[in-house]
Amino acid sequence: MKIFGASSFQIASFGGVGVLILFLIINLVLISRKKSRYLQDINLVASATMVALAVFTFLKLTNTQAPSLSMGVGGWAPPFGIEIKIFLYNSILIVFSALSMLLVFLSLRTERLPNAVHPLFLLLFIGVFGVLHSGDIFNIFVYLEIMTVASYGLVSVSEEEGRYNTALYYAFPMALVSTLFLLGIFLIYSTYGTLNLYQLRMLCAHTAMFPLALFGTGMVVAALIFESALFPFYLWKTKVMSTTNVPASFFFGSVSPVLCFYLITRMMTVFNLRSIPQLDALLVTLAVITGVVVAVMAFYSRNLLEALAYGSIAQIAFALFLFVVATPSNNLALYSFVHLLNTMIFETLIFGSLMLRGQLTGEYMEPLFSTGILSSIGVPLTSGFVSKYFALYYTLRISPLLFTLSVVFVIASVAYGINAYNLRKNFHYRRIARTSPVALSVLFIFFALTFFLGIHYRPLISLAEAMRSSLEVCG
Repeated sequence: MKIFGASSFQIASFGGVGVLILFLIINLVLISRKKSRYLQDINLVASATMVALAVFTFLKLTNTQAPSLSMGVGGWAPPFGIEIKIFLYNSILIVFSALSMLLVFLSLRTERLPNAVHPLFLLLFIGVFGVLHSGDIFNIFVYLEIMTVASYGLVSVSEEEGRYNTALYYAFPMALVSTLFLLGIFLIYSTYGTLNLYQLRMLCAHTAMFPLALFGTGMVVAALIFESALFPFYLWKTKVMSTTNVPASFFFGSVSPVLCFYLITRMMTVFNLRSIPQLDALLVTLAVITGVVVAVMAFYSRNLLEALAYGSIAQIAFALFLFVVATPSNNLALYSFVHLLNTMIFETLIFGSLMLRGQLTGEYMEPLFSTGILSSIGVPLTSGFVSKYFALYYTLRISPLLFTLSVVFVIASVAYGINAYNLRKNFHYRRIARTSPVALSVLFIFFALTFFLGIHYRPLISLAEAMRSSLEVCG
């Protein structure tokens, strides 16, 4: 069926950002007319719409012969027009982001936060979905800036003292990230004359990178490493997550690391950076040092959200470590994607149970939080065990050094998991008499996946393999 010259599939796939912009305008109108009581219901409708669109796109993409779907905005073909591109890798992350958005707006029903957070969270997820849909690097930069602007406001919304200082503390590193990213884009464009990722991949695959473009690409990757909070850039994240509100901490601890891993792996694939051994050595070193440092810091932390911040950094560092040390002759790249999927599941359980603490009784909140922690540690029968087991198994077969480094990450997970489990008792939440069935239903999806994929892990491996293959094919 064609609507305004586009198929229903294209509208469902690429209309998500437009839907959120429409709901953002509605939010601003309601706030300006002092009708804020409708914000919660309106934004739950927006979240449910995004979940439906994301699931529909993922199912249609898995049933089509084409590896990807792309569309030029306004009918302009790249490189002159903006390209929106969806393939299996980013479509899975779009589903995850839509479910995360639903959890955030469910939590706002009981979180005591000002009405301004509603349009700020909408703006934040406009940036998230924009990054995931983008097929050119400048468009990614624009949506990253939208995310950053929204997060400035969200970081300052907290009951903690010094929240405005925290927002300024967050603003300075993000300004550096933006500067590095933009200068890198300028150098890439001045060399190749295009910012379309597919065209850049074709150019880099057939010719050696020019020094100027290589330097620009290095600046882009450096900006993403900084935003990923790898050592020595982790302090901004732990400071922000320990002092801001829980829904914003959920974004920084669950959605943002996954997005950074996606961008780093995509840039490394597009620009063929895996062929540069010096970069591989640098990334491995940063990832391993990150694992050691955050293990110690997480174990001695006395703030639950700070400990969880260290944990989320360690998990993405482990996934990046597996991706970088992978070669065509081993399966470590596959298990980096397995670990990414597991991280999405258990981080959502951990932060989701804390976010929805005002809608869950203790008999539900405790098992959900504990299951997330156990999976992050890698306890058998949970999905988190699968990636850690296979990572240890294959690194032991490849090299004792790689096996030892993998053990470091497992120890980091255990250290932060034990401490986070103990700190949960000191976390303040309101006791309620009745559990919200909607909140419980959303979290139960991740709870069930934890044990189902921990016991029947083949679907998890197959999905990770599909993600890895789509990245290699579509970039």
